[in-house]
Amino acid sequence: KKPKIDFDKLKEYTMEEIAKHDSADNGVWIVINDLVYDVTKFLGEHPGGAMILITVAGEDGTSEYDDAAHPASVMDQANGEFLIGKLKKKQEKDK
Repeated sequence: KKPKIDFDKLKEYTMEEIAKHDSADNGVWIVINDLVYDVTKFLGEHPGGAMILITVAGEDGTSEYDDAAHPASVMDQANGEFLIGKLKKKQEKDK
């Protein structure tokens, strides 16, 4: 079952904030398709092993996620259990 997500109500995080969560000790946050996931509790359960998650911790892991050809059900689980926010878009500077 797909979780319903109210994207407007998701907390926004900058890449600088996300980058601080780059290890098992600091928490493992990953950006996939501009959404932020805290996968720290999933490290021991990830079928591909914890190392690949730690490798992209604090970063945008969209291409790695896509390369792994996950089934759609994986994203449904991630959105239901691990989604914590969305990537804050850089504001255009006034010219």
